[in-house]
Amino acid sequence: MSRAVGAVEALLRETKASSIAVGADRIDFGVRFLRLVGNWNLLVPIDSGSVAFRQSDDDLEVQYSISFKRFFFVVTAMIVIVSAIISVFAVDARAAGFVFVPVAWFSVFALNYLIAVLRFPAALRSSLHASPSQRPSTERA
Repeated sequence: MSRAVGAVEALLRETKASSIAVGADRIDFGVRFLRLVGNWNLLVPIDSGSVAFRQSDDDLEVQYSISFKRFFFVVTAMIVIVSAIISVFAVDARAAGFVFVPVAWFSVFALNYLIAVLRFPAALRSSLHASPSQRPSTERA
């Protein structure tokens, strides 16, 4: 199990998590709002999370929890501000807001959420492949 914990810790360090607390069977991490990383960094929409490991028979069970609270509030605030500006200059403010707000919110928050929810467990599996003696089963908590 220590090899798996080390592999996930290395993944979090590689993706530049801001804080990483490593225990014997759990890793908690946090991500600062402003970091010098690219848009495709795994942790961009994530503000914190934890990865727990549990050994059962010959398998290693990995459960994770990730939080998108900060990203949700930032995107929602940005969309509200931009829609307010649009409503001031639009000919028909109701039509502009009615179309813009849900499309913009979906395209920014929901798509980034979906991408992160697909990429995070895949990244965990990839990092755990370095431990050939254990076949991880990754589950979301």
